[in-house]
Amino acid sequence: MRIKTDFVTNSSSSSFLVVFDKLPETVEEMKKVLFGDNDTFPNPYAEYHVVKAWNAMEVAKIVFEDTHLADDADILEFLEGYISDEIYEGFRSGDFDWKAYHEKLSAKSKEKLETFLKSHAEKSFAVYNYSDNDGELACAMEHGDLFDNLVHLKESQH
Repeated sequence: MRIKTDFVTNSSSSSFLVVFDKLPETVEEMKKVLFGDNDTFPNPYAEYHVVKAWNAMEVAKIVFEDTHLADDADILEFLEGYISDEIYEGFRSGDFDWKAYHEKLSAKSKEKLETFLKSHAEKSFAVYNYSDNDGELACAMEHGDLFDNLVHLKESQH
């Protein structure tokens, strides 16, 4: 019998599909878009940690460096993960038909992509991934209000 004797984690990660009117070209622009005039990014778990907030410019720099323009394939991949639980619910009873599940997931994701792109025409998109396994700040970026000033979707992989 194997016994686990080292550190065990209960980590999570989240992906964000973020809509920008115009993709920020500088860290300063990113800070303004994310935080407005606020100079700090609050720790959502401040009551449990020493760090109560981070410098908004430092957080904006991380997000800016993580930014790349998402194409239709990136958005489609995000949406497949985003709606997979919704699709999976319909297949829970009886024998699981993976082929039917993937066909339905693909069709539903493409339908959602079309609707999403139409509703945000002439916008720029980026996909971000943050994990609480990457330290306290990354945890705050995953679970905090990082993208609340922007239209975004969040997919949690807990």
